[in-house]
Amino acid sequence: MVAFGQGYEWVLSWTQTSLLAVMTVFFIVAVLHMLGTLIDNQRIKMWAKSEFLQALASALIILWLVVLANAFAAIVSQTTGVAGSPLDVVRADINSKITSLTSMYSTAKAQNDHFSVLEWDCITIIGLQTCHPEVHTDVEFWRTVGYKITQLRVALNAELLLLDFVERGMLGLFLPLGILLRMAPITRGLGGLMIASAIGMYFIFPIFYVLGSSATAVGGGSTGQQIGFDLAVLQIDVFFTPFIALVVAVVFIRAVGPILGGDTDMVLRGVSRML
Repeated sequence: MVAFGQGYEWVLSWTQTSLLAVMTVFFIVAVLHMLGTLIDNQRIKMWAKSEFLQALASALIILWLVVLANAFAAIVSQTTGVAGSPLDVVRADINSKITSLTSMYSTAKAQNDHFSVLEWDCITIIGLQTCHPEVHTDVEFWRTVGYKITQLRVALNAELLLLDFVERGMLGLFLPLGILLRMAPITRGLGGLMIASAIGMYFIFPIFYVLGSSATAVGGGSTGQQIGFDLAVLQIDVFFTPFIALVVAVVFIRAVGPILGGDTDMVLRGVSRML
């Protein structure tokens, strides 16, 4: 029996829902098998037996996910100190970047206010006005820094919204619904695709996000040169790392989907064009 300790409650939540879906499939298959036996219909009994094997495969998939989830959470907890789901690790990384950007923005605002005052601090001597045009470059630099920081903050908040959708929808909705849809031959392709999507987005996407992000971790700088360097690195990290992780997740879904009976070609062809 798999034990769930502190920080592993997220595993227990979706496991219960998924096992409920599997038990529902087992119950329906058993009823249909009894009905086929009652009316002595071999086609119904054969179909019920095949669907029993499909439901058993779904149960094994859930068991494999539980083992994978526990192993992943244990490894991440030891290496990063973050206890929770794979998405919690990504969320902690994004919040760390937001904290760094907030510190940079405070520095940029203070510097911009300082140089803006100097830029308009003019002196009039014998009717001639003398200002400080040399600080105009500094004013524009810090304004540009503030604009870039705002762009990165918007992108990071969008990534947090994506994480919320994945966390609430993938293992809690897509996985059990995919298990139910795999029961009927006409919806088996969609069910397999939903199961593969749940696994890919909940496990593969955050794993490769963390791997890519850890190589470009930066802290908030205090000088213009340091902040400029940090922003250049963060701009690559914020836009490039999620893209690579999403591409790997899509490749995984396309490879695993057919194994689960999913029809991935039509859907993933559109996703590939979008990427």
